[in-house]
Amino acid sequence: MRINLEVLLILDALDRHGSFAAAAQSLYKTPAALSYMVQKLESNLNLQLLDRSGHRARFTHAGRIILEKGRRLLNEAQELELQATLLESGWEMEMFMALEGYILPHTLHPVIDAFIQAHRHTRLHLMPHAPTHSGQGGELGAIADIIIGTAPQLPENGGYTYQSLGYIDTLLAMAPNHPLNHGAHPLTPEQLGEQRTIVMGDRPASCPAAAGQEVGPHIVVYDAAYQISLLLSGAGIGYLPRHAARPYLTQRRLCAPPLAFTPPREVAYVGWRHAKAGRAVQWWRERLLSGDLHPALFGD
Repeated sequence: MRINLEVLLILDALDRHGSFAAAAQSLYKTPAALSYMVQKLESNLNLQLLDRSGHRARFTHAGRIILEKGRRLLNEAQELELQATLLESGWEMEMFMALEGYILPHTLHPVIDAFIQAHRHTRLHLMPHAPTHSGQGGELGAIADIIIGTAPQLPENGGYTYQSLGYIDTLLAMAPNHPLNHGAHPLTPEQLGEQRTIVMGDRPASCPAAAGQEVGPHIVVYDAAYQISLLLSGAGIGYLPRHAARPYLTQRRLCAPPLAFTPPREVAYVGWRHAKAGRAVQWWRERLLSGDLHPALFGD
């Protein structure tokens, strides 16, 4: 092979340091050794890479192209070395995390930040739902390595182990200008029965009306952000976990009138694959089960 990584490192050092002497010092070699290797490459390629007519050698146009493309090869080589090191250590190069239900990205920020600071070489992918077999992973074709979510009950899914993080209280949310927000008494199931409700598609129990009560029209969504957006617009009413509603209640963009009944609860959970549980997955599992999300999910 006419081009090797060592000579590409020399070209990179020459460009960064500006002279053979400085480049040689950075690589712990002699200037003569560097000059010899560059001249040998020029001879092998039948190209002039450096213009030596001035006080300092400068890259020719061809030399600049070799330099830039060579840097890409150097970066790929460094990435390959890192992958080998991570594989040996048990840390994944990539980890796919699915966020389900009312687990929104900002909820995870403190834990994500701690993970990246401690293990910045593992690339974290966040997905809005959990593909559980090949073909469900969209463009990436990825299967979730770990799932964090909320649901009316703990999921059951072959290939994953689920563990509860605790139960989350919900409230009935609506826009401040909604007619039900101006009543003098706590709202009853009968009052809610004729209202348009914004419900999550996997939550048949999330309708505000009482069991057996005829309910009004639904708008069914499959993403918490869509539900919140529709609630903010005044399109209907719907249950939200307190942690998801909190910022909008504080800003008075949503309100939560008192109820004459107990609203449903959501269970927060973490799930991980049996077949793939590297050290990154183990790190997340341990942090979540030790309560790192509790302030965000269960705080007042």
